[in-house]
Amino acid sequence: MNTMLINKIKKALSVESIRRVLSEYFQQKEVDMNDHVYPPLLRDIGQQVPMLANKVEIKPYIEDIDPTTNYVKIGWNLFVLGTHRLFLGYSVHESLAHLDVQITDPLFVGEAEPMKTPIQIIQFIVHVLGEHKMGRPYQSEVYKKPPMELGKLPSNANNSYYEKNKLQASSI
Repeated sequence: MNTMLINKIKKALSVESIRRVLSEYFQQKEVDMNDHVYPPLLRDIGQQVPMLANKVEIKPYIEDIDPTTNYVKIGWNLFVLGTHRLFLGYSVHESLAHLDVQITDPLFVGEAEPMKTPIQIIQFIVHVLGEHKMGRPYQSEVYKKPPMELGKLPSNANNSYYEKNKLQASSI
């Protein structure tokens, strides 16, 4: 089969798998696909979606702070592959105690100025990851195994995999 066709099929499969996993992520968060997302709710996207662990991160920054009234406005950015940025919106905190609760309790929803819907976020992530080879979640067969199993030999000699490789090695 043509290698270009195989690569196109792999790309389409990886893009669709990313789209489905992200849709499931937002459904687990009980967020309507057409509503704006409270930006701090997405902080755990790297842990909840393992195929995106090293590809997507949420970074907050302080937009505005007033020490006299303890008002804090935090901006939230989504970075894909480290360089592609999507602004998610702001979270507003009326006191530093409110900010502390927000940081320690990820399920706490406070005041916000969200900018993006789950559909927009999914489209952005899928577009960026689909265009770059580093963003594709498919891997070769060797790297699908956990690292501790890569160097292990089977314990019993009756294992067909072991026998097959032993015969191949002895014939060389």
